[in-house]
Amino acid sequence: MGFRLLPLLLLPLGALSAELQSDGAIDFRIGLSRRWDLLVHNRARVRSTSNDWYDVSIIPIFRYQWRPRVQLAAGAFISWFEYPNNDWQRHFRPIVAIEPAVLDKAVTLTLRTQYERFMITERPDCNRYRQRFRVSRGRDWVPYASVEFFFTDHGYATTRYGTGLRRNINKRDSVEFGYWYETRRLNDYGIRHMFYTTFIFNFQGFAPDL
Repeated sequence: MGFRLLPLLLLPLGALSAELQSDGAIDFRIGLSRRWDLLVHNRARVRSTSNDWYDVSIIPIFRYQWRPRVQLAAGAFISWFEYPNNDWQRHFRPIVAIEPAVLDKAVTLTLRTQYERFMITERPDCNRYRQRFRVSRGRDWVPYASVEFFFTDHGYATTRYGTGLRRNINKRDSVEFGYWYETRRLNDYGIRHMFYTTFIFNFQGFAPDL
């Protein structure tokens, strides 16, 4: 419940921006084989203006280790989103992605290219394209910084800048704290500040490679 109180603590900052939000999430990573795994990302987002949920999502993603440092992914966002008129609508968003990593001594550069198809109740379907660059270093304490560009079929949409810290609790599990903001060109939106916490739990699989 702590991340629900975060917008109240940061209310003065919220007055300077269009939106101040917090995000709490729990990830379950389940090993299916040496190359396949299933990531189930469960998240909920809160606005500072209402201090209540507006976005609740379950995101199952299958991932395949295609090359030693190249991963393929496919899955879907299943979300319930509250619009300004208090109307909750379900979003279904299939995604596919490729994520290569470049390791240079202690620094890792990860590139993620992702395609998304928005399928929203009572709204026309649309496409979105994302390109993220993320730099991290370390083992037990892993600071990172990222920049992500968003495009639609109409061209450039927004850029998201982020930074944070991942703490490896043990050989399998970790917790991640971060912040990102984006300047959006969409109507009725401006700069968005997001503070988030994600708990990550890993479960080793026993199935043979497919």
